[in-house]
Amino acid sequence: MQGMKWLGVFVVGASLMYGAVKGYDHFFGEERFTHETMIANQVVANVSKSNAEEQLVEAISDWKEDGVLYVEWAGQLNVVSKEDFEFDLPSSINAAQDGTSNTLQVALPLQVVTSAIQTITDDSFIQQVDVPKLQEHLVDVATSLENGTFTFSLQDYFNESATVETIKETVIQNGLSLSVQQELRELFNTDREINVLPMDITSLAKWLTSEEIEITDESVSVLASLVNQLIAATNFEIKERHISPTLPTYATLGYEARFEKERMDYKWLNPNNSKYVITLSFVNNMLRAELVGAALPTEITVETNRNETFAPKKIVQYSPTVRTGQTTVKEVGEQGKIIELVRTVKDSSGEVIKKETISSDFYPPVHRVEVKALVASTSTTPPGNTDNTNNTGEQPNNTGSNNPNGNNTGTNPPPNNNSGTGSQPPTGGTSNDNSNKQEEKSDADKERESPEGLYEGK
Repeated sequence: MQGMKWLGVFVVGASLMYGAVKGYDHFFGEERFTHETMIANQVVANVSKSNAEEQLVEAISDWKEDGVLYVEWAGQLNVVSKEDFEFDLPSSINAAQDGTSNTLQVALPLQVVTSAIQTITDDSFIQQVDVPKLQEHLVDVATSLENGTFTFSLQDYFNESATVETIKETVIQNGLSLSVQQELRELFNTDREINVLPMDITSLAKWLTSEEIEITDESVSVLASLVNQLIAATNFEIKERHISPTLPTYATLGYEARFEKERMDYKWLNPNNSKYVITLSFVNNMLRAELVGAALPTEITVETNRNETFAPKKIVQYSPTVRTGQTTVKEVGEQGKIIELVRTVKDSSGEVIKKETISSDFYPPVHRVEVKALVASTSTTPPGNTDNTNNTGEQPNNTGSNNPNGNNTGTNPPPNNNSGTGSQPPTGGTSNDNSNKQEEKSDADKERESPEGLYEGK
């Protein structure tokens, strides 16, 4: 019983003492925050309001020096200066609740946010952005004095009513085989869509699987080439692409994309934070693609940096099935090609901010192949002829030589040799330095001695 009395006295005494301290602090303007009280990232327990303000001034200064606030659009960054934030410390301290975590009262002029956006976009784009929402998120960082660097992508702040438009469109009309036309017509009897998710890689092979589409590799290659041409003038990044040994008739030079199931895919990355849709249709024997979504932040063009051709060579083959004097063209041949396409990115002011090569394609020439008739031998020398005449029937010419057999050691053939020319070499002799040279062969000799598959290199 006695213990209970002493306990009551202690509790009453402590209460009176606490009231006295609070009253003293309040009387002298030095009221203190209680245990576990925080303002922003600062602990102000048992700290007077004046000291808390000094502590917060120093914390704000440190916050301004630590980290950067960015707004971002299509890879372009612009800094939102921390000096533009307006801190109301007296109101923040007076509104703080004991024993809890409290935020600072901070303002950021809307014009500051608008200017930051317009620096990396154009005036019309600002209408698609929820500027007050972005302003609110920037202020949230300041109210808690959260340290570090933060990037706010404008694509996260599009208005729900933001304009969704057709960004690009393209078609493939010519060069489609009848079988491909039929297959694509059946596949796209109704429009189909490819969802291009933000910050994600899209695989054409995976899309075909998800849509349960089974068509030939040639038809998919047409589709891949169409998509490749569609996204060339965007900021999408091509991650996997292949080309054929020769340019297909349906493809535009520099834009072909070849597909082979389980071997060659076509993939691309959407680096933006918003979703885009590729709409595919087949109308009037044309395969058509449209890219639909929010307007791209920059002006993007594709230019040809290099475009060269290489003439094919001619290969001549000989066959006994071809009549004399006739030539059969086995392969017409095709010029070789090389092309380089460059993507140029400009900001809203027209300044070039990036250039990159998006394709560098080479197609070797297809050589022309001609098949000609075999040429029969024109030799008429009878067997057993042992005299010293050539096939002209004329007497041998021994001019310029002391050979007792009358054979000219300069350029005349030896006894009984059929030169195949039907004429005698000129008289008057030939100097000894020509004795090792072979006689010029006629066209008939060349053709007779040329094996099938002779490469003329024309």
